[in-house]
Amino acid sequence: MANIYGFTSPTAGRELIAGLLAGETLTITKVMVGTGKPENLDQMAALTDLISPMAYATSTTPVHSGSTVTMTIEYRSDLNGSLAAGFYLNEYGVFAKTETSEETLIYYGSLGDYPQWVNAYSPGQPPDIRRFPITIVVADEVNVNVQYTADAFITAEEAEALLKSMIDGVVGASDVVGITIPASAWVPGGTGLYHYQADVACALALATHFPVASLHDDALGTAAAAGVAPIMQTFAGSARFYAQAIPADDMNATLALISGSEEHPGDGRGIVNMGNTMRVNVPGGVAGLDENGKVLPSVLPDDMTGGFIQYTGQFPASPKPNTLYGETLADYT
Repeated sequence: MANIYGFTSPTAGRELIAGLLAGETLTITKVMVGTGKPENLDQMAALTDLISPMAYATSTTPVHSGSTVTMTIEYRSDLNGSLAAGFYLNEYGVFAKTETSEETLIYYGSLGDYPQWVNAYSPGQPPDIRRFPITIVVADEVNVNVQYTADAFITAEEAEALLKSMIDGVVGASDVVGITIPASAWVPGGTGLYHYQADVACALALATHFPVASLHDDALGTAAAAGVAPIMQTFAGSARFYAQAIPADDMNATLALISGSEEHPGDGRGIVNMGNTMRVNVPGGVAGLDENGKVLPSVLPDDMTGGFIQYTGQFPASPKPNTLYGETLADYT
């Protein structure tokens, strides 16, 4: 038996492709792998099916560019309910049809004397994967699609490109800059519990960003003592921070400016990450209780007289008397 290693468009498939007219659609219906081996080129050209079909495979989505269609055939041992017993993969084929034709084998590949062993699927282990890139020549004006789900695994490079496109589509790009919040920048203003604000110049900042600021370790003590807010806001050319009191020292931070997408634009509001600092009787900290077990009035905003408070779930090494800790919702009315 001759060593037929290569690929071809069988006669029936070649006739189907050659007869396609502009505007017609070639629908790829299935991809299969098998264990057969053609005896000669004449047999290979006359094939209308695999010699010894073994299993359905899958592929990447076909890419039609000019007169060629490129795709990658993929067989995995976890397909079709998982492969129970290993086999030598020695042939693969692509089937297609048009609106007026029957399903036809349009591409056939043979591994000749070099079959590839596919291991049986083992739960908990990565599947055995075999890939075969192919190119099919069709007319420019012919449309090509697939009837099955093109769910081939992708390479690390393809995954990186796909992930980048997904992130850019949802949250856009981001710029990361280092900033300093000067102690001299704080002025009365602020909002709610935070009576002071500081505007820091930042040329890259926009009012449509999602900002995230992370205070450096040497600034955490200063931030905790001044009650720096866990919220912030960006404007065109500046970033604004809030605090309950004026911080005693300058604070260094890293600021990530995340762009919104067209569908989900940002509004400039973001967060300030201040590590794991424990604070009492402030938002994001723990609530102190009076001798009757009630939440201290100083915890509540001036315009709030009842409702619920959520505790952080953080626990100190030595619990303080009359202080409630826990990841619960409690009625403080």
